[in-house]
Amino acid sequence: MQLGKKFNYGYIIVFSCFIMSFIYLGLGNITQNLYVVPVTEYFGFARSEYSFIFSIIAIVGIVANLSYDKIYKSMGIRFMVGSGTLLFAAGYFIYYKASSLPAFYLGASFLGIGLVYTSTLTFSMLINSWFTENKGLILGLIFAGSGLGGAVFSPVVAKIITNYGYNRSYLIGSIIFLILSIPVTLMVKEPTVPITDMEISKSDNILTTKKTTGELLKEPCIIAALFCLFMFGFLIAPFLHITPAHMTDRNFDYIFASEVSGVIMLIL
Repeated sequence: MQLGKKFNYGYIIVFSCFIMSFIYLGLGNITQNLYVVPVTEYFGFARSEYSFIFSIIAIVGIVANLSYDKIYKSMGIRFMVGSGTLLFAAGYFIYYKASSLPAFYLGASFLGIGLVYTSTLTFSMLINSWFTENKGLILGLIFAGSGLGGAVFSPVVAKIITNYGYNRSYLIGSIIFLILSIPVTLMVKEPTVPITDMEISKSDNILTTKKTTGELLKEPCIIAALFCLFMFGFLIAPFLHITPAHMTDRNFDYIFASEVSGVIMLIL
């Protein structure tokens, strides 16, 4: 049940999260595998050298995840979203101007932080703050936006790269991320009254005490779930990154390869 009597602002929160998932994850993150072939062919980079950007995004993301809570508590959720969306725009603009591997690696570092600030942790913080029921369903709908965005934008990005070049595609992406950063940031906010206080005032029931991270990590089901998540990312992410390049090497049309990549994301 959402806070507020006259207007359910939680719907605005869900919409803003869905936009972040659809645009910043779907367009900004998932379509990055489409740039491997055109960028490496243009500059003569080895694919392993250029693909290291995906490792950088992951490594920087780990650090950003670990520091997220401390920054969030001191700066607030709007800062997290605003800085995350701007870092996406900056990362793509660096890609647009890049002519060397270190420049691409720098852009990837920006994207690694931006990805954390505009995805799972932020969505969870917002939904937990505004809703007490159907959180799993709401988060599922939000995360579906990334797959839908990947399916929609993969062929679009491929056509832009084919017709105008990879750098023009990077520039367009940067502009989109920059423009959307303003409304998305303004839409997100935290409830004036903490949801736990609201629930206590409306019920005589005692709320269940939340478990600490240490306590959760002692539960076998939590360990099993974390292992499954790790294996999912460990096995699926590399497959998604190499799919378009592999299909292109096998003489499939570049646009067709992007469409296949989009379908894979839609299914996931």
